Amino acid sequence: MARGDFSATIMSLTKPAKLHLIDAWIHQERADLTQDSNNPPQLDQDQRHQGVLGRFAAEIASGQVEVHRSLSHLKAASFPDRYFDWIYVDADHSYDGVTGDLEAYFPKIKPDGLILGHDYSWHGKVNFGVVEAVNDFISRHRLDFLAINTGDTFPSYVLARRGSSLGHKFLGKATFSIPCVVELRDYPNGYKFSQRTVSADGRRRGFLSFGPTAGADGYVSPQGSASS
Repeated sequence: MARGDFSATIMSLTKPAKLHLIDAWIHQERADLTQDSNNPPQLDQDQRHQGVLGRFAAEIASGQVEVHRSLSHLKAASFPDRYFDWIYVDADHSYDGVTGDLEAYFPKIKPDGLILGHDYSWHGKVNFGVVEAVNDFISRHRLDFLAINTGDTFPSYVLARRGSSLGHKFLGKATFSIPCVVELRDYPNGYKFSQRTVSADGRRRGFLSFGPTAGADGYVSPQGSASS
C-alpha cells in the first residue's frame, strides 16, 4: 500500500465497515526490484509506514482500519476462512508473488465475494507476472473474469466465483456508471492480451489490446509498438 494513496481512495468510495491494510514496508534485496519505485531504502519504508499510521489515525482509533506490517501472503493465515467480502491484491508483482497472494486469500473470501487486483499488465523495468498468474488462477478455480478498466495502462481486474450474486450486482452497477463498456465473452479463454503504443503526428498513446492470436492482424507482443 506504500503511502496509502489508493487505500484512501478505497476508503472514500467504498466506506467499508472494516478495512485491513497490509504491507511489509521492507526493502528487498532482489535484482528484479532494483528499478521498482515501491522498493526504496529501509529508512524510506519506515517513514512510509509511519505516514500511513498518521494518515489513518482517526480510522485506526475507531476500529474501522487495521494496519498490518507483514508480507501479505504470510498474513493471510491470521484471518478466518470466508471472512472478506472482497480483497484487492497489489503486492509482489512476480508470477510466484501474485500466485501466492491469490491462493492464500482465496479461502478467506466469502463464497459470494470478489477478488480484485492491480497491474494486470507488463512493465519494462520490473519483472511482472501478473497477467499469467491471474489467468492461471482463473483456470485452476474456474472463476469468472468480470472486468478490467481499460482506461489505465496498469489496469485493475475483478474476479468472482461463477454464479456470484455480488459479482452480478457489481457488473450491473459498472455497466450503468461507465461511459463505454465492451464485452469480451469468456475472457481470457481464446484471447491474447498486450499493451500497445501508437504514434501519429508526433504524438504517442498507449492502450490495451485484446486479440485472438499473437502475430495476427498487426497484433503486437507485450510492450510492443505500432505506428500509423
